[in-house]
Amino acid sequence: MALVTKLALTILSGMTASEFVSCVERDDIVTLVKLPGVGKKTAERLVIEMRDKLKSLLEASVGSEREFVLQSNYKPVAVVDSAEEDAISALLSLGYKPAQASKAVSAAFTEGMSSETLIKAALKSML
Repeated sequence: MALVTKLALTILSGMTASEFVSCVERDDIVTLVKLPGVGKKTAERLVIEMRDKLKSLLEASVGSEREFVLQSNYKPVAVVDSAEEDAISALLSLGYKPAQASKAVSAAFTEGMSSETLIKAALKSML
């Protein structure tokens, strides 16, 4: 798992999480290869593996939001995700176990951290 953590830190050091998601969605291997330590094969594998994980993550979040809205009798609601939930979700999509992800995020969390900063801090704490 240390190799995955190192790769995740490399990616997040070179681009934002939203830029990475955009690369995966567009199959943008060229941009990923520009990151230090990411070759063509690694970039191709990342795009293939993360595409499915991001798709299922998006479907799960949209489904839970829809269910929440339906349960509230169609009243408009604001669904607020915390940085902690985002970070745990990101670590789970990288293959970490739920207990591992929660522990790392809890240890790294300080009030006011953005999701990206928290993910980086949690990954660093697991090295």
